[in-house]
Amino acid sequence: MLVMFQPPTPFQFYFLMSIILFVSVNWLGKHSILHGYANFSEIENSYLGFNLFFRVFTPTFFIGIVAILLYLIDAPSTYLDGLWIIPTMFALYITIALFVYKRIRLINPILYFLVTALIIIVGFGFQKYAINQGIEKLLPSEADLRTEIWLIVAVYIYGVLNNLKLDNEKKSVFYKDLRKSLSKKYKKTIPDKIINNAEFADAFFSIMIQEELSRPPTIRLIERIVHPLRLSKSTGVMQIKSTKKLTDLESVKIASSKLISAYKNLKSEEKKHGSIMVYQLAKSYNGPAYAHKVSEIYRHLNLNK
Repeated sequence: MLVMFQPPTPFQFYFLMSIILFVSVNWLGKHSILHGYANFSEIENSYLGFNLFFRVFTPTFFIGIVAILLYLIDAPSTYLDGLWIIPTMFALYITIALFVYKRIRLINPILYFLVTALIIIVGFGFQKYAINQGIEKLLPSEADLRTEIWLIVAVYIYGVLNNLKLDNEKKSVFYKDLRKSLSKKYKKTIPDKIINNAEFADAFFSIMIQEELSRPPTIRLIERIVHPLRLSKSTGVMQIKSTKKLTDLESVKIASSKLISAYKNLKSEEKKHGSIMVYQLAKSYNGPAYAHKVSEIYRHLNLNK
């Protein structure tokens, strides 16, 4: 019996493309951390220009590529007419992720609404003034003088924004509140060698905060469920790799042992400087890019001390 292929509806197509866009942006971002990419809750302290341009224009570039491909295969116009919905859904996924990963308190609301609005507006404008005008408007052509001038202006604005770094005082409050919560929950499990050393304790909790934000309780629960299927390699609040699925308390005990061992291997000069110590400990725990994030949390924990 011959089974006829049923093409997706336009909305199903947009939904699939928005998922591909979201996954692709996160993959590109993960591999661009050393070049300035930062999570939405961290972009104020990173390269603002790169992060704004990346988030605002990548969705538009994506639907431009999709539109060209649809034109080339002579797809029905119903698929082309609503491509602007893809960036809009992408912006929605960012909001959902901020809530799921409990980072909503860390963001600058003005910056968040600005970026969200620009993603939607730029995407809609590109739909109206480029995609809807045919493939000729999407493919490269001889640029006139005005286009070149605006490109120069865009590069200038990018350069200015990329060297602009803001600070967010409420981040310090958030991290300190989270530290208190985690300390109350796990203090009895953490060895005195860590707790009784103020700077070491700050470093330890900076790492724990980073892990807690990367893998909130809901995500950790899912990891424990799928661990027997080998779909998750690390479990527990401290994200310890093990063939056994670990509880949060078990992961804290193992992480404590690992970090005490790493602390013992530090040079005496490194132990005297908190910022150097936390970087080296975090680096030994999960690499240099990770260490930069943990160091930023450590800095916030120690503000106004």
